[in-house]
Amino acid sequence: MNRIQPTGLIPGSGALTVSIDFARRHLVLISASFVIGGVLGYVLTFLIPQQWEARSVLQMGQIQTSPTTNGQQSVVIETAARAMERMKLGPFQDAVLKKLNLPSDPGANKNTDLFRSSLTTQVLRTSELLEIGVRGYSAEQARRFLLETQNELIHLHSVLSEPSITRFQSDLDETRTSLAAAMAQYRQLQQMGAQNPPKQNANAKFSEQVLLGNLLSLTESEMRNLRLRQSALEEQLNPARTFNTRPLGDVEVSRRPVFPKKVPFAVGGALLAALVATMFGMWADSRRGHNSSA
Repeated sequence: MNRIQPTGLIPGSGALTVSIDFARRHLVLISASFVIGGVLGYVLTFLIPQQWEARSVLQMGQIQTSPTTNGQQSVVIETAARAMERMKLGPFQDAVLKKLNLPSDPGANKNTDLFRSSLTTQVLRTSELLEIGVRGYSAEQARRFLLETQNELIHLHSVLSEPSITRFQSDLDETRTSLAAAMAQYRQLQQMGAQNPPKQNANAKFSEQVLLGNLLSLTESEMRNLRLRQSALEEQLNPARTFNTRPLGDVEVSRRPVFPKKVPFAVGGALLAALVATMFGMWADSRRGHNSSA
């Protein structure tokens, strides 16, 4: 015959009972703190300076290389990942702040501190696209911060690419000059042949005509090679092939302030106040229990 064992309390029921009793004793305090904290958090959003955010996307510049150079077609002036790391460095930010007529010393100016703390960069997927973001205390200030930042990077990349572009342009100018000289020589040789037609009984003229024909052939071959080189150099310097870093579209500025947000501040204030009230209630209960035992 089975004996019925006495059942005890459900595990955890004691703690649940204590929690319910605690909530009943301090319900008014916690509820009032929750409401007051939410209101204070909401009001705080009107006291903190508002911030707008500006963003833009830059395409990294590239240089068209010779088709015979290891089979490569183009190389970027600087990878987006390296440009992102460059923009985090102090010298780069100091250069931008100088153009903005702001001090570079930390803590010297609230605008300087906001620029340094809010400047963000992100490489978009695996492409050579770099997204830049920065905040300002007004929409116009955020736009100005961003424009100077991207212009500084564009200027640096222009300096990096200048030697290659200058060399390509010099080679192109030299090729055009050589082609013009070869074309002038070709026309001169043609005129010489027209002015001295071969005679049937003039064997002495035969070697001159052969030499003239060879010179025309060599000059024509040189002109063909120079035209090919000119075409290749013009292709390299084509703005669609070789270009500096450039923005893809206009700067976008948030229509409304991105900080402070009213709802997150209100919720955060309410939760923080409720937490403080709960801790106060626990302290008060512990003091009450201590006094009772005494």
